[in-house]
Amino acid sequence: MKKFLVFLFLILVVIFLFSFKNLLEIYSLWGKDFAVLIVYNPNFLKEHSYIMNAYRSVLEEEGVIYKEVSIFNLITFDPKIVADFKKIIIFPDGLNQYLPKEAGPWVRNYLSYGGNIFVSYDAGIKDFKNEYLEKALFSEFVGANYITYKKYKVSCFTLGYLYIDKTRKEFLEIPDGKLEKENLLGGYAYGNLECPIVRVEEEKDIKENEIYALTISQDGKNILEL
Repeated sequence: MKKFLVFLFLILVVIFLFSFKNLLEIYSLWGKDFAVLIVYNPNFLKEHSYIMNAYRSVLEEEGVIYKEVSIFNLITFDPKIVADFKKIIIFPDGLNQYLPKEAGPWVRNYLSYGGNIFVSYDAGIKDFKNEYLEKALFSEFVGANYITYKKYKVSCFTLGYLYIDKTRKEFLEIPDGKLEKENLLGGYAYGNLECPIVRVEEEKDIKENEIYALTISQDGKNILEL
């Protein structure tokens, strides 16, 4: 009986801590501060915690105020209220491969009220069964379908480099020494930075002045617009 009571107590503690964390997140959305929101799916947080740590590190280094919020908490809020003070929402890669379908209309409304989103790599590319979608959740906002697995299979994913035109270098605040030969993003003494890239398909005409970088596959044959 005593072991059962201890076990029950531990369960109640876990439930309390989980609920308390959610309450803190929800309360933070009411705050009238201009914080950047980092959205995550709790189901991916443990496996991809290093990605969240990377975003935290960069934002803290740049002195940017931010708050972390579960997608399931975020979509319970009126997007207009959120857009009034939280002008930027980041959907990191890895942490948001599956997002509830309700996130699409919510983001559409948030954008209509003046909000801005940053969608990284694979956010919203899978369904709740962990299968790839025909069309990524945020394709209409990005202007391109960024999950083409159904068409290209594993060849839609590859590794490559980031090409930055010199005219965009200043706007993107890229330090001297970060651009290697042929304007590929580098890491000072580490050479060209290799990054995962994906084959995309445009859904609307993207103007040249809306393109800030290109991704180039390792073989140099495949150029994808970002």
